[in-house]
Amino acid sequence: MKSLKGIKVDGNDLAAFCRDFISFLITTEYQVGNMPEQHRQNWVKDLAAQFTHTSNANKNFKGNREFQKDLNAVLLADEGFGQRATVKQLRKHAQSVINTRARNIHWLGQRTSGEKRPVSATSTSVIGDKSKKPKPSDNKSRFEFPLKSTVGAHCEGCGREGH
Repeated sequence: MKSLKGIKVDGNDLAAFCRDFISFLITTEYQVGNMPEQHRQNWVKDLAAQFTHTSNANKNFKGNREFQKDLNAVLLADEGFGQRATVKQLRKHAQSVINTRARNIHWLGQRTSGEKRPVSATSTSVIGDKSKKPKPSDNKSRFEFPLKSTVGAHCEGCGREGH
């Protein structure tokens, strides 16, 4: 990728986007070298806005708009970037936004796939069964021990012993 003019954020292939964009930032930073502070800050801020820039052919693509919105929010939250923007900071923030988007896409895919996730043994033992219904067991009585009124001599009416 020689230029960011046609950069497109595709949620189906975030790994390729991440690889291309981060490698572009590293290469560009190396090629540019040292430049005056004010010029460098403006240049880095322009790089950060390339996803929806008017020269980008994919500026109206949904992935670009969402990524730009998320990246802007992260960059505004970092006071250091606003005061002294560097490509290293831009790389770090872009990587965090990409990771967050990948995690969200993965999570959404799991939720919408309809497949049951395996439940770990610890989660069921910690939570426990809160239902008030007795658990069915293999054709056994729900009582573990025989009732007192069924063992030995007892009254047929009230069930007391020796009565």
